[in-house]
Amino acid sequence: MNDFSEKAPETVHYQCLNEFAEQLATESVEDGIVEAFLANYFEKTDVDEGNICEGKEESSQSLGNQRETAISLDVRIFVFILNSFSLKNMVKCLTFMLGIMAATNIWDIVVEVYSRPTILKPKGPRPFFSNHSNSYLTDFYTGKFHPERVVGHTDLLITMYYAPWSFHSRQLKHPFEVVALVLRNHRNIRFVAVNCWTTAGECRNLYKIYQFPLIVAYSSTVHTVYQGEHSVDHLYRWVVNVRNPVHLIRSRKQLKEMKRNFHTLVVGYFPFKNMNTPSGYRAFAAAGMVLQTGTQEDEYTCFGVVTSEQMAREIGMRFEGDLLMYGLKESDLQWSYGTAATASNIINWVRSKRTEVTPVKWLHFNKNTELMTEQFARMLKQSSMLLLITFLTPIYRGQSDILLFSELAKEYWNCKEDNLLSLEVPEKEFHTQKYISYEVANDRLACTEVLENIVE
Repeated sequence: MNDFSEKAPETVHYQCLNEFAEQLATESVEDGIVEAFLANYFEKTDVDEGNICEGKEESSQSLGNQRETAISLDVRIFVFILNSFSLKNMVKCLTFMLGIMAATNIWDIVVEVYSRPTILKPKGPRPFFSNHSNSYLTDFYTGKFHPERVVGHTDLLITMYYAPWSFHSRQLKHPFEVVALVLRNHRNIRFVAVNCWTTAGECRNLYKIYQFPLIVAYSSTVHTVYQGEHSVDHLYRWVVNVRNPVHLIRSRKQLKEMKRNFHTLVVGYFPFKNMNTPSGYRAFAAAGMVLQTGTQEDEYTCFGVVTSEQMAREIGMRFEGDLLMYGLKESDLQWSYGTAATASNIINWVRSKRTEVTPVKWLHFNKNTELMTEQFARMLKQSSMLLLITFLTPIYRGQSDILLFSELAKEYWNCKEDNLLSLEVPEKEFHTQKYISYEVANDRLACTEVLENIVE
């Protein structure tokens, strides 16, 4: 018993040692497993994708290897995200975004610029006429012009308001320059041209011109606008008529000749007994100038003055300032004494009454508008009409067809019905046609100017 009791404690001691050794071995194994797992984990994070795939195939047999592979994938995703948000990549992304924003802004600017109309700054004014015409034609191409500053230094001022872009201004440029050249020796006539289109000029702020060119003649406080053909002859004849709006009638023979040459003749009695101007003469002369517009009606209208008291009584004038109007019809109209003899009243009286005394009425229509309306048709339906359609020759007004038509109208209106049966056939009168060469030869002044200056 004693032996058994002594051996029992030793047995218990050995058992405790064995348990401690087993526990220590177990812990050592577990520590080795953990160290091996960590070593394997860090080794797996450094290998490439191919080794990871091979590791996946080898570790597919155990659940522990699968967990290690899942953990490695999650770590790589996290590392990729961290690498994406690195400083270098952030700079690249920021540069890319700034480039997109700059390109968008540039595109918006280009679209805005090219989608709206382009407004170019106007060029500065330039001379419209050549420098060779400076001696007889003044070109105010800057637009700084006012007629009151110039008309006081000359008797007659001929002004052409033009626009450099206007086709009609360019078309009238040469005729206006030629007329100024022909009349350059007349010191009392001055020709000027004004650019009335430039925005910085005084002319555009002073006048509102809607159609270019515009030619205006100024004399003191009176002015008239040219409305005739844009040719050298018509413009030259208009300037001469404006310069001499009133003709002196010295005899009955001259009066008869003027009645034959003009469709409408307005005669005024103004006796110049001393140096003083007769009352009403200035208004009469101003009306004669204003009625010179270059149209056919105004060209065939003439103002005459009778200064002889004896001749005035022979034609039915008794008082100073009496006015008579003659036409191709054998009738005359007398000015009403109850109306003030002002320039505007005389002009209105002549324009309203000359249709009664002249047998020929001139029709001017715009072929693009008025001939396509009912206006011309209504005029044809008013009464019987003999219509002559012709063109205006650019040189001189002595057209044979117009002269023959005027003579026919005169004979028609002066023929009385009571004398039709007793009317004898008169001898044939031949109206010789006046050729242009004959007319040019009679105009010695113009011919001399042409030969000396234009041909050379």
